[in-house]
Amino acid sequence: MGTKSEVRNRIKKVMAELGLNNQAAFARALGLRPTTLNAWMTRTSLPSPDAYMALGKVALSVDDSLFFFEQAGLTEEAILAAAAKIMKGRTGPGVEGEIIQVPRFRETLAGREEAVAMQALVDARNKLVDTVESIDTLMGKVDHHR
Repeated sequence: MGTKSEVRNRIKKVMAELGLNNQAAFARALGLRPTTLNAWMTRTSLPSPDAYMALGKVALSVDDSLFFFEQAGLTEEAILAAAAKIMKGRTGPGVEGEIIQVPRFRETLAGREEAVAMQALVDARNKLVDTVESIDTLMGKVDHHR
């Protein structure tokens, strides 16, 4: 269980990462009364398990999310086990070395790579056309001077 100071510091970090410096606005975003958040920040009380879950959901870093989830009683092992059950059947066969396969992302990435490659070909073609036109112009000037 994290100390009141550690909880306070993590909350301050999450607020800073979210660009929030107003405790009342942050409390409302979490569905809390500002006095509740103030009690955590002044170290007079600790969040409830539901509040820890809400903090874990809004935290930007995995470490902070896991910290808050663990304070709520949800271990990393439980999260991973639940994720495995949720993802079972939602993905294709894995590729060696992958932790999880996300087909839509892979298709999107392949499409993006194809688009980038196609743009590179178009750019190379345009440079070639420009070069040929420059050579034709120079050849015309040379022929004109002969």
